[in-house]
Amino acid sequence: MKPINKIFFVRMAVLFLLLLPHSICRAAEGVTTVSQGDAIPEETVAVKELDMGDYLNTMAVGDKQLLYVTVLPTNATEKEIVYFSSNGEIASINSMGRITAIKEGKTTITAQCGEKTGSFELTIKQSLDETEKIPVFGIELSDMEDTLAVDKTMQINATVLPAEATDAKITYTTSNAGIATVKSNGQVKGIAPGNVTITVQAGGVKREIPLTIKIATTAMHLESEYVVLKVGETFPLNAKILPEGADQTVWYETNDENIAVVSSSGVITAKQAGTAMIKVSNEDMDKAVTVIVNTDMTLQEEALPLTTEESNIPDYEEVLIAGLNKSQSVITDSKKYNLLSKEMLSYLYFNRKTIIVDNNNYSMSIKGENIKNIGNILYTDLHLETSQDKIAFTLNKGKALPGMVTVKIADVEGMKYLYLYNEYKGKYEQISIEDAEELQLDTPGKYLLTTNKIVSFNVNLLFVALLGIVLVVVGGIWLLQKRKYWFW
Repeated sequence: MKPINKIFFVRMAVLFLLLLPHSICRAAEGVTTVSQGDAIPEETVAVKELDMGDYLNTMAVGDKQLLYVTVLPTNATEKEIVYFSSNGEIASINSMGRITAIKEGKTTITAQCGEKTGSFELTIKQSLDETEKIPVFGIELSDMEDTLAVDKTMQINATVLPAEATDAKITYTTSNAGIATVKSNGQVKGIAPGNVTITVQAGGVKREIPLTIKIATTAMHLESEYVVLKVGETFPLNAKILPEGADQTVWYETNDENIAVVSSSGVITAKQAGTAMIKVSNEDMDKAVTVIVNTDMTLQEEALPLTTEESNIPDYEEVLIAGLNKSQSVITDSKKYNLLSKEMLSYLYFNRKTIIVDNNNYSMSIKGENIKNIGNILYTDLHLETSQDKIAFTLNKGKALPGMVTVKIADVEGMKYLYLYNEYKGKYEQISIEDAEELQLDTPGKYLLTTNKIVSFNVNLLFVALLGIVLVVVGGIWLLQKRKYWFW
């Protein structure tokens, strides 16, 4: 018996490799493939006629018009329309249906889709008589904003009425190019703050568009976005809009005047115990400020500085209290103080003190002014898991934080990307950071620092299994054929 030709197996392998990428894409996308025998042929809908729409059958040399041809029925399978001019020296027509009058004479303009055609005779004259001209009686403008930011653009969409008007050319002009410019296609660009008028004109008819050009807000800074007050206390939000050239007008609004009210200048007044939201907004952006009004705080501002006899602070925090009473911040060992109690956090908040918990591999700090909820405790143990290109840690054991904390990890050289694990989606999601050596974190959970971006690739497991079986079968056949000659 002759040995089976090796070329057969080579050809089979090449064919398999060519089909492999297509199969992977369809498997990953969950596409169900229908066999050729089961395929359902699509019904072909024939073109019955072409609606040529409104058009001018007489044009002056140099004029242009655009045809609006509709294929009927609208669900016809063939959609492509091809345009012809019987005499391209008289008038030309492009693939979009735009006719250009070139010189005096007559030509036939034809539109074709499938086997159906539509046509009309077009006469080109050197100039049109007044009786042959169709005047413009209006210009329709699409909805648009009345303000535009500096360096931003806006498109004016204008339509001449009627569509078959002879002089349908639209021109755009600006009253002050130093404030806003406008291109021939109607694109407006803001140059400097001020008021400007954009004029749209066609066939003796014009429309004026008043515009206000302004400097857009890029940031809104507040004194705090999380405020804890006692009944009767006040707190100024002191909103600042950036850049300075932007409109500094700010509006304040509370969602519950029984809990807290806010003045037109942004001063919050606590009315009764509860939680309220203050909305701070201007024309470009808005922010929400959470206001918590308490009546029975464990720590009272009038009792500062606190002593351990007056509070419920655990004994192991006595040293910290003593140190903080003498300075603005204190450094302590994370192994000894792996938990900051609610009372301790309350002390930091009311005294505007800072505590730094130090570990050989990292440090964690929290400032009193960054504490937003004194009802939460803070665990200082991060449980670092390090490798050559990754550092993983869990912040506050996944429980709600009292406020923003600063985490400094000792060896983060080369680390550029920070991810937070999304429990709901079951995957890590990238979050932006300014400096990997000093992380500002206000969300609990599992974090991951990496040198390279995480790239996820999901492959259909069923396809992988089938691929393995195919490879095993092909390999087995090859071995069986090969074995016949082992003892030759």
